[in-house]
Amino acid sequence: MDHGQTMKFLKWITCLILAFFLILVALTLQPETALHLEKNFRNNMIRSFEDSGMPTQFHDLELSLWPLLIKWSLMNIARNSAPHLPNSWLQIFQSIKLSNCALSINPGWLRLNTELQCKKIDVRHQPLRWFQVESLNSALSTDFYFVHSDFRNLEGKQGWLNMTVKADNLIINGKNIRSLHLNYYFSSRTELVIEWPELKEKMLLINEPEQLRIVHVGVKENYGFLNQSLHAEIKSLWQNSL
Repeated sequence: MDHGQTMKFLKWITCLILAFFLILVALTLQPETALHLEKNFRNNMIRSFEDSGMPTQFHDLELSLWPLLIKWSLMNIARNSAPHLPNSWLQIFQSIKLSNCALSINPGWLRLNTELQCKKIDVRHQPLRWFQVESLNSALSTDFYFVHSDFRNLEGKQGWLNMTVKADNLIINGKNIRSLHLNYYFSSRTELVIEWPELKEKMLLINEPEQLRIVHVGVKENYGFLNQSLHAEIKSLWQNSL
């Protein structure tokens, strides 16, 4: 058996073991366990966003084990006050509301295929200002900087997911945009891939030592959030230019 066949065999074995484990869980766990998992999911989500200063509220949260499905009528993630600038890139978001949603999780090739389907996603964010650097063919954020630990935490929690997000109605800063369909996954520990299948567009978020580089594939201009120390060093350059 050559190396390619060996890897394929190991993937099949892994999937079979995972499928067996999920079936075993579904057949043996008691209803009280589902309630316990529902409580853990709620607490983990609340704790995750509280670390970013965004209290989270759930309404009508339900969880079923087989298939693994989590539903809620409303998840409201809202910041209590506007951030002082400059600040971390995660402070861009002011509030996120996800209405009438279902989150499904299914086993895939060494990853879990996860899909979030919502009737409405309403996002409000801070204004974004950019400083154009012609020599780098890039626009740099003037008000927000990049924190490497935030990216590492996100990869640590979602690096094993293939995530799909769909919404019948996407609203950004009060403006009705259109329906939403995007996929995202980590191609490595330092690169997040975001795809819009219907638009045939792709974006890469790359964790580099000096910045979070955002590459819109097929588009000439890129974007970047500098790390905090570099942002502070060259802040005076764009203050004189704006």
